[in-house]
Amino acid sequence: MNILFVTVGTTALYNPDVGRAPDGTRDNRALRADVERYRNVSDKRPERWADLKTRLVEAHRQYWTVANANYWKDQKRFRETSAELTSSHFLIASLNLKFEKTVLLVSDTDDGRMAGDINRRVMEESLGWRGVSIQDVRTLDKDFVDPAPALRAALAESRLAKEDRVAFNMTGGFKGTVITLALLAAEENWEIYYQHESLAGVSCLTPPRADEGTVARLSGRIVRCYSWPK
Repeated sequence: MNILFVTVGTTALYNPDVGRAPDGTRDNRALRADVERYRNVSDKRPERWADLKTRLVEAHRQYWTVANANYWKDQKRFRETSAELTSSHFLIASLNLKFEKTVLLVSDTDDGRMAGDINRRVMEESLGWRGVSIQDVRTLDKDFVDPAPALRAALAESRLAKEDRVAFNMTGGFKGTVITLALLAAEENWEIYYQHESLAGVSCLTPPRADEGTVARLSGRIVRCYSWPK
């Protein structure tokens, strides 16, 4: 089975031009004002913000279903949708490969879960993908220390087999996970992809093969957090 993991950040929420598609000129000021209200409140219960989520899904849908392929390839337009959607779209087109399963790895935060669900709905409803799921990476929040145990637990939920072709799209998401995921990929011979916002395509990152147990040996040393001095 071909399985794609996508690390998810918050660009589905906070990219400034979301809502300007399908021609790049739509007035998105009202939508952005509501997104900023969401950003700045403490009460982010999903039921309170269901209408905003629906409007954001529709804004992304306008980009992917009304605009055309040349529009999608225009780097100036990338911020009208999410980094996860543009990079995953170009990854699949570049590889000419079908993934039977796509897993969105989201942070253990309200913003992460909302962004993940927006991406999932657009992938399914607008891009026609099947087998898209969301997996929380527990403890991955602003207070995280070592992401390795949480990432291993999240990946274990997918019950990967040795014969699976596994790829990671690490364009979006929490950058504190990059080193750990790269080492895990090196241990397991998984593929890593990334799209820079200036490119209408993806780059393949190929870390050298690591011995099994490398991440375990480095656990607690990969990420160190420092606070601003008082």
